[in-house]
Amino acid sequence: MKYSLVISTVGRTEDLRRMLTSLEAQSVRDFEVLVVDQSDGDAIARVVREFSERLTIQRLPMTQRGLSRGRNLGWAHARGEILNFPDDDCTWPPDLLARVDAILDGRPDLTALTTRVETVSRCDVDGGPVNRRNLFGRAVEFTMFLRRDVVGDLRYDEQMGVGAGTPWGADEGPDLMLRMLARGLTIEYFPDICIYHPDPALQPAERLLSRTMSYSRGRGYLYRKHGYSWL
Repeated sequence: MKYSLVISTVGRTEDLRRMLTSLEAQSVRDFEVLVVDQSDGDAIARVVREFSERLTIQRLPMTQRGLSRGRNLGWAHARGEILNFPDDDCTWPPDLLARVDAILDGRPDLTALTTRVETVSRCDVDGGPVNRRNLFGRAVEFTMFLRRDVVGDLRYDEQMGVGAGTPWGADEGPDLMLRMLARGLTIEYFPDICIYHPDPALQPAERLLSRTMSYSRGRGYLYRKHGYSWL
């Protein structure tokens, strides 16, 4: 098993079904899907059963919520050499995994790669190595494909991210990448590979305001944690 794709979800059955359909269409099929289900009821279980004959897929029920906690649980069960953590509302073009595979096979020096997100306007147009200065234009956590053995004991900070139960509702991915960089691990950004994600600005105004506050606090926490200067 080369790839482990960990999807943490809370009840978003239609989003998950679209994501799994896009995975089913991948030209490279050497992957497993680990669906971390933090929902009440069996709606997600039913979606997983729909795809169980067409994908190597497993549902991991989890009573405690939090996106980072879910990703870490999936990480603990992963068997693949390379890990990715898709959002449940992402979709992939059919050749995405094939293109990632070609890069990683040809670049054993890379610990991880990241891709562009179609609806995130701040993504850099130029590719290249990820570092502390350019991280925020090149690092969205659900686009990162990382070599599991090389990353070792690093995991997501469960105090960060959606559902963490803290004020810090975002930037768990950049936090993980900064800790990878601090260990001398290499990450490179490839903007010609693109993942689709719905535009967060299209949410209802009240929800968007709450999200913006939570994400801003997460960014401030990240700045403090990693010693970024305000100047």
